Amino acid sequence: MDAVTDEPPSETDGFKVEDLRRELAAISLERDELRDELERLHGGFQGTVLAKLTYLGDRIGKIDRKLHQIGPELLYEAQALAQLFQRFEPKATLPLVAGWALNPSGILALVDLINESRTGTIVECGSGTSTLWMAYAVKAKGRGKVVSLEHLEEYADETRALLAIHGLTNYAEVLHAPLTSHSLGEETYAWYGLDDVELAPASVDILVVDGPPGDTGRHARYPALPVLKPYLADHASILADDTNRKDEREVLGMWISEDSSLRVRHSPGRSLQIISLDRLST
Repeated sequence: MDAVTDEPPSETDGFKVEDLRRELAAISLERDELRDELERLHGGFQGTVLAKLTYLGDRIGKIDRKLHQIGPELLYEAQALAQLFQRFEPKATLPLVAGWALNPSGILALVDLINESRTGTIVECGSGTSTLWMAYAVKAKGRGKVVSLEHLEEYADETRALLAIHGLTNYAEVLHAPLTSHSLGEETYAWYGLDDVELAPASVDILVVDGPPGDTGRHARYPALPVLKPYLADHASILADDTNRKDEREVLGMWISEDSSLRVRHSPGRSLQIISLDRLST
């Protein structure tokens, strides 16, 4: 029978216990740190999800408001197109009023301007569907002519062909006017070259600014007024398209700040603005 001893734990056994205690404390500390990190990550995840949900909610709200606007806008454009067909009887198939073309409400505003004005010359920056409808309006009025400036020869040819099949070549002329450098003040702009354009001073009753495209440069349409101003009649009207864009609104502001004879008239559509010259009262 083995004797039972009361010897204390050996030094080696004591070290093992202390090591275990230290290891347990380290594990506990690591556990607490991991728990804190998990909570932090969870909170960050929740914050990210919340931010994303807030963003999506804002986007859905904007889309919802836009959808509510589309219905009235479509009705407005449909009514404008119906009025155009009541006033004119096109002789051939019409191109779609879409893409870069003026909306029916813009074309109707142009027709109204033609009816209100003396209607000498109408200068249009750009060409297309609007050229055709303005030619119909000029023909119906019995005087005036549309001169359209087009920087792309392909588009110029297409608009000429459109006028021809509608029998309107006597009422509108499309000129190929490649973009050239125009120095105005301290800035240089790419705008229509006027070498082949013959205009008499103060002969233009209506100026339509629907080109060049915005991607040709910042404030690409600014030169229209300073370059053509000598040819504008004393009470000429200027219709600017795409004024829902920041760049075009800035161009309008530049024109108005530089010329005290300009008067803001009205906006016949969300992307249109009509201003007029009033030289005789300044």
